[in-house]
Amino acid sequence: MGRQEDALEVLLAVAIDNPHFVDAHHLIGRVAFALGRHGQALEAMRTAVALDPKNFDLRISLAQAERDVGIKSTALDHINQILATDPEYPAAKILQARWI
Repeated sequence: MGRQEDALEVLLAVAIDNPHFVDAHHLIGRVAFALGRHGQALEAMRTAVALDPKNFDLRISLAQAERDVGIKSTALDHINQILATDPEYPAAKILQARWI
């Protein structure tokens, strides 16, 4: 088993023991995405966003992952939701400009 697989295994155990630990879900998403496990990655990232919906960085991470796998309209929806709350949020403005 490689290091990323080992990390994913540990993170999954952490998330099971601490289901409200947002960072564990986000990191599961990032590692799973790097391993090509896109379904698992998106599920974990969506869980992180659901647990902390006001965390724009989590929402941007999810939007980028969705866009990378071809879910473009939902990805842009996340960016637009951020900009509806904070029209000057730099990362969201940059992604919106790139994606439109």
